[in-house]
Amino acid sequence: MISSANDSVKLLTFYAVHALGIFAAFISFFYLFHPEFLDVSQWAGALGVATWTFLNNPKFSQALGFRTVQAYRRKCLRHFRKFICLSIIIATCIALISSLMLKDLFSRWSYVALIKDMTLSEATEAVPFATAPDLARAYMLYPHRKEVPFILARMSRLLAFDDEITNFNIFVNAFIKNLDVELILTKYGDKSKLDDMVGSLDPVIFVTRAIVEGSPNENGFRRAIGILEHHRATDELAEFHKIIYEHELISIVKPQDSRIKLLALRSKIEELMKKSQDQISPRSHLKFVTHHIFQEVLDHYAQIEIEVATPTDADDAERVRRQVPRLYSRVLTVRQQIARASDVPWLEGPGKFSLYYYFQHHLGRESETSQTIVDFFSRIPGLQEDLNKRLFEAEAFRDYRTLKTWDVGTPLSAEYAGTAMHTKMLEWLKSGW
Repeated sequence: MISSANDSVKLLTFYAVHALGIFAAFISFFYLFHPEFLDVSQWAGALGVATWTFLNNPKFSQALGFRTVQAYRRKCLRHFRKFICLSIIIATCIALISSLMLKDLFSRWSYVALIKDMTLSEATEAVPFATAPDLARAYMLYPHRKEVPFILARMSRLLAFDDEITNFNIFVNAFIKNLDVELILTKYGDKSKLDDMVGSLDPVIFVTRAIVEGSPNENGFRRAIGILEHHRATDELAEFHKIIYEHELISIVKPQDSRIKLLALRSKIEELMKKSQDQISPRSHLKFVTHHIFQEVLDHYAQIEIEVATPTDADDAERVRRQVPRLYSRVLTVRQQIARASDVPWLEGPGKFSLYYYFQHHLGRESETSQTIVDFFSRIPGLQEDLNKRLFEAEAFRDYRTLKTWDVGTPLSAEYAGTAMHTKMLEWLKSGW
């Protein structure tokens, strides 16, 4: 009787150990190959069904051979103590590996839950107002992913609906204050860690952009420049960001040698553009020139050309009138082609472009910013007339006389209004882990 009871315990232990092993194998399988299971309920259902189906599938015994399975079971039961010891060793190794997977899974599930909550209220089926602490909490879980930058960009339209961006600046500043910036810089200071993360964003660059967005003052730009100099000293895209920050800093501080600094920036832009074209492959170059920061640099390049020109010098003014429309035309052409070929190629709205405010002003949507831009272009005699002729009134760019066109290809697009943003987030959440 006792022997029979012991045999039953051994048999139950044998099956329990193998069931747990199969369960662990399925956890690894779903973790690595099925990131589309976005929450605990989906995981539990999938794991339960898969494990039960596998254990109760007669084809398993047929594939290995019924006699082979029986012989293996008898051998394990005959040497039960050795079987248990070996199982404990294997289980310990699996537990260590599984703990890392489970830790990442719980982070993943928390991230997914936060993104879902910030993009759709299930009770009202309305888009909720994301808070800075919630956005920061989600971002800290996976700084390389693009869902939080997308939502943050959408918030700019919500908070700056009247073209006054002060409220958005305050919101971004609160977002930054809720981030552990030093932890992000420590973790992603080495950019090579991002190489295996498909479709990832550079958290170091994103943090600097958020810093200057939240604190568009001397301290904010100096802090961003310092971070890039320390953590992205040799990165080409980071260098373009740094040029923009340096240009904005000159505009704020207005040092006595402003013109000399602006000429140096212009030379640096020209040098970097030539270097990028000469040293990288055609495919990499295409990816580079279609990047949002490249378009922003072209815009700043045009601004610098206007700033360093001497309005009373006819030759200088003529040079600017030729060069500036050409630079802006390049920006519009790139946006026109890429926005039609991809859904969200850029996670920045058009508010980074001076030309956007110029179009906005001439379309009757005047603001303090647009008036400043128009006055700035008026610095060079005849420049506005050339911009109108070659850009605003040009048939090739007629679509941009509708402001919604500027939003295409960005999170601000009307395609992502309402619950469409939630749908896009769910699509992104199924990959890139």
